[in-house]
Amino acid sequence: MKVLYLTEHLSCTNYLSNTNNGFNRYTLKANEDFTIQHKDLHFLFFFKTGKIEISCNEFENKVYEGDSMLFLAKGNKIKGKIITDSQFTLVCFEKHINLCDKAMLESLYIKQKIIGDRNYDGLPLRTGIKKVLESVDYYLDNKLSCKHLHLLKLQEVFFILRAEYKKKELVCFFKPMLDQTVSFEDFVLANYKRVKTVEELAELYNCSQRTFNRYFQETFNDSPYNWMLKQKSEEVRELLIKTKTPFKTIIEDYNFSSPSHFSTFCRAQFGLPPRDVRKRAQKIKSDSDN
Repeated sequence: MKVLYLTEHLSCTNYLSNTNNGFNRYTLKANEDFTIQHKDLHFLFFFKTGKIEISCNEFENKVYEGDSMLFLAKGNKIKGKIITDSQFTLVCFEKHINLCDKAMLESLYIKQKIIGDRNYDGLPLRTGIKKVLESVDYYLDNKLSCKHLHLLKLQEVFFILRAEYKKKELVCFFKPMLDQTVSFEDFVLANYKRVKTVEELAELYNCSQRTFNRYFQETFNDSPYNWMLKQKSEEVRELLIKTKTPFKTIIEDYNFSSPSHFSTFCRAQFGLPPRDVRKRAQKIKSDSDN
């Protein structure tokens, strides 16, 4: 393709001549090394051919082959070693560029209660992504490197991701970014029922007990122990007075060690054993109906 007015393109203030943002292509030989230290950017690697060993703050010496892609969130110092001759495209961006995609991912992250270790296995390059990369190659080959064009191609990447990959795949793939962007409050609300102790919740959040307590106090204006106790008490009370949920089910769902433990809890929180709490609620309802 012959580009008309190439000088105008190259001299435009929006032309990406040497930038950390946007798409960049690399062809490297076996045994070559590279380092990326821009910790304020997210990175999407599209490995086209070859075999590359990647290390970062999150893991060391993980090998990726052609026809795969990897996402690394802000805050990483990345080192790579080329095992066999390789080609890859790297796109860097400061923040998620599509609020709809961001909201969708964060919603899924919370609803699916994704907890535990981050998964850096990557995802395969499927047809749509390959087509986007082919078009990026076409523009780069012809020196059409406008930052607005790069932004549009990045938006296209996210559009194709939603079309060709399962939602759970995307949540796991972008979990490093979601761990940073989903609020502390959202995390607590999504996970507090899944643990027995404050210590377990802090461990899930991957921080020290002291730091977790500080975050919690700042967010909920209460200690995590008191807050979790209040939530548990209110939920148990609702089940006792508004439903016919068997005591055995409540004991199992709320991790009471035994019926006596459940009874002791109810006496401490409501002043009555569970059977009497339910009877009293039924009597009040019966009296009001009459």
